[in-house]
Amino acid sequence: MKSGIYATTNFNTWSGPIVYDDATGYHHSYVPVYSNGSLLKTTDLLHGMSHSATGPYLWKSMGFNDGLNPAMLTFPDRKTGKIQYSIWIANTVRISPNPDGPFRPIMNVSLPNVNNAAPVYHKGMFYMTSQRTSTIWVSPSIQGPWDVFSEINVDVPSGTVLEDPRMWIDTRGNW
Repeated sequence: MKSGIYATTNFNTWSGPIVYDDATGYHHSYVPVYSNGSLLKTTDLLHGMSHSATGPYLWKSMGFNDGLNPAMLTFPDRKTGKIQYSIWIANTVRISPNPDGPFRPIMNVSLPNVNNAAPVYHKGMFYMTSQRTSTIWVSPSIQGPWDVFSEINVDVPSGTVLEDPRMWIDTRGNW
């Protein structure tokens, strides 16, 4: 880590989303820090900034640790049209008008019981799938309520585990 944070300690990281901020020209990465030798217990969540998606990044602690595999979703505020930044970890969603934070928890969120949320915002609606990638939920509000949009039939070989899904919108507006 270029900034020296965790420079003298062995640690693991996994599944850190990156978002580009058009206003500043910076890429922002949100990386969970796992205990040495573990991908199940996190000790911190770091925010990194770089002019390149591949780094190097300048890192700082986010000051909270909600768990494994964060997802990042940007979407326009319905009242102002300004971009909002949201971090999804387990059943917690935090939001900020700035990719640097601070990120505050959204209260009264009625998410389905999900692990490793994969949210996407498309044409005024929020969509989400999760760890097992068997259902896509939809809601007009980040707070819910969430309804089943689609069940996904995936032919998974015996013994295979689906995890860490991602959904995205391509340059043609398809997802």
